[in-house]
Amino acid sequence: MSSTPKSGRWIRVGSVERLEKRGATITFDIDRSKFLSGFVIKRGERIYAYVNHCPHNGSKLDWVPGELFDESGQYLICATHGAVFEPETGRCVGGPCINQLLIPLQVKLEDQSVYVEVVSSLVLQ
Repeated sequence: MSSTPKSGRWIRVGSVERLEKRGATITFDIDRSKFLSGFVIKRGERIYAYVNHCPHNGSKLDWVPGELFDESGQYLICATHGAVFEPETGRCVGGPCINQLLIPLQVKLEDQSVYVEVVSSLVLQ
C-alpha cells in the first residue's frame, strides 16, 4: 500500500478529552463514497492518526467501530487476520503484513480539539 499525500483539508474529529482513557479512539470518515475512514489514538502525550486500512487485505482494522487495541492495550490489531501494529509507528510487528505500515495522517491540536488533515488524493494499493 502506498499513499500520495498532497495538501488536504483539516477536519475536527473530536476533543482531546475523548482520548484520555486507555485504549480510547476517535474514528471518522475520510471519504464515504470510497468507504474510507480513519482513527485517532493517544499514547503518552502524543496523538497519532491513521487511515483505517490494513495493508494485508485492505479491510478496516476494527469489526466493532472504535475497537482497535488488542486485549493488552499495547498494540493496534486487525480484527480480520490478527495483524498487530505499533501505535506509535503504525508498523506491523506480527501477522501477515510484517513490517508494512499503516498510512499516517497529520494531526494538530487547537483549543483541546483534535484536527486531522484529510487528503482527497489518497491512493490505496
